[in-house]
Amino acid sequence: MTRLDRAVLVTGLTIVLGSVAVAYGWYTWKTRESTRALRRKRKDQGNHECEVLGDCSSLTMESESRWDDCVKNPGHLSFIPAKQFSLRHLPEALRSEEILGLVQNVAARTVRLRVNYTSLARPEGFPFYHSRGERVLHTGSGWVRDIHACYGPCRCRQCQATRTPHTQWWLVRVHTACHVVFDTAEARETSVDVFYDADKPGTGTEGARTRMKTMQGLRVIVKNEDQDLCRFYCITHDQELVNRLQRHMKQWEKQPTTLMGMANWQENHAPLCIVVSHPHGYSKQVTIGQWTGHTEQNEIGECGLTYRTDTCTGSSGAPVILPRRQSVNGHLVWTPTVFPHSGALSHGVNLSAIGGVFPSI
Repeated sequence: MTRLDRAVLVTGLTIVLGSVAVAYGWYTWKTRESTRALRRKRKDQGNHECEVLGDCSSLTMESESRWDDCVKNPGHLSFIPAKQFSLRHLPEALRSEEILGLVQNVAARTVRLRVNYTSLARPEGFPFYHSRGERVLHTGSGWVRDIHACYGPCRCRQCQATRTPHTQWWLVRVHTACHVVFDTAEARETSVDVFYDADKPGTGTEGARTRMKTMQGLRVIVKNEDQDLCRFYCITHDQELVNRLQRHMKQWEKQPTTLMGMANWQENHAPLCIVVSHPHGYSKQVTIGQWTGHTEQNEIGECGLTYRTDTCTGSSGAPVILPRRQSVNGHLVWTPTVFPHSGALSHGVNLSAIGGVFPSI
């Protein structure tokens, strides 16, 4: 090898090693920044209960790890997989098919929300303000309220990218908390997972994921930052998914107004309060507890609920089911009312969003 060849070889090796060093330095910097962003967002939600996972590519592993390492509810002994919820899980005095059907219906319409972007419009002092503009994933829960059929070229991203879009599609309205999905910028980056249910406790999420259906968020239609309420549309052209959801909606409309046995129960026990959620972004779970009171009413008489029903990060926005007395056609009856879960207070007490915008489920 000549002196010139050696010089060329050394120069080439120097360039390669320099490129490797630059790439490694960039990767190290990127990893550190991602870790900082993840920690910053987890600390920036106050008493609210979104789950911040950060890495979309390892969502399942990260979710299961957060479930296993949970400090608030180690072992999640009070969490019942929604598909396993049955009469035996209800308090003995309330073991009726009527109340079981109510919970199962709400559970069937409960969804997991994967929000892949934090809006630049989040105001100072609001959860995740310091993560504005970042793509650090957080998850929450919500529920399907109603469905509207639409005709013409579908507006989902998949159809907009093709010359042959679907011509029949549906807008599905979802209710959640405002701190979970803040505005349309976030709604458009939100995946709405339906029927994410595990078969049995501790069986993992593989089977649940294969049955899961996903809709894409479209736009926020109503929000209230002070009350922590949000409703937004997502979009789908999956006829099978819509048929299943519509069956549950029709069943809900047929639910009898009076919850038999509830009057005697409320006279002698703490009022029942049930939460259906996706804790830690995990498969759907049901928890049962008691309503403990309400927050101070605002100027138009609206208030939030307080309750001792177990929740975890990932439960934000979940349906909180509270049977309560109402006057219907001059008769005093018991009807189910649903509020979005907002956050955790101290000593095991949780807090809902302020009701009134959504007087019924």
